[in-house]
Amino acid sequence: MGAENKFKGHYPYMNREHQLAYVQDIGLGSIKYNLIKLETPAYKNPGAHG
Repeated sequence: MGAENKFKGHYPYMNREHQLAYVQDIGLGSIKYNLIKLETPAYKNPGAHG
């Protein structure tokens, strides 16, 4: 079962890439990011949720 883009389903005419480029151009954010792996006690031991 794949993930469905609910926003695009409701607003198929909106160009998300254009919006993100504009936000970056006016200095409100960046489309570049780094993913980091978080290690928590629950991540290390999935059965220890309490």
